[in-house]
Amino acid sequence: MVIKKLKERIKSLSGNIKEDKIKKELEEIETINIDLDHRVTKLIAEKEHLKQTYKKLYDSINHHEKVLVITALKENLRKLKGKDVVDEAIISHPIDPKMLKVDVEPLAPTLRKIGQFTLTTLGILRKKPRLLGK
Repeated sequence: MVIKKLKERIKSLSGNIKEDKIKKELEEIETINIDLDHRVTKLIAEKEHLKQTYKKLYDSINHHEKVLVITALKENLRKLKGKDVVDEAIISHPIDPKMLKVDVEPLAPTLRKIGQFTLTTLGILRKKPRLLGK
């Protein structure tokens, strides 16, 4: 009987050791997870910073390219005109960019319709001269 109790006690102690070992490993894993979460958070912040930096660089490069193109076009215009070209226009009032946009495409079909109408009208007037007052 005593031996059975001792054996059961040994089993329960070895079970406790396993549980303690498992608890310790779980705590280590949780610590590692927390460290990884901190690293991921730092990497996300660094990614956002790099994204903003590259966007600023891209915008800056884009602006400089536009300035270079405008400068080259002004130089070509100076050569063609043989005169000095004003670099900056003086505007007394701001112009809304929407007002500067001109939609030219619908103009062609409209002109075609007007031309067809005019040709049709001229044909009718030729056939019936009394409409012209003759």
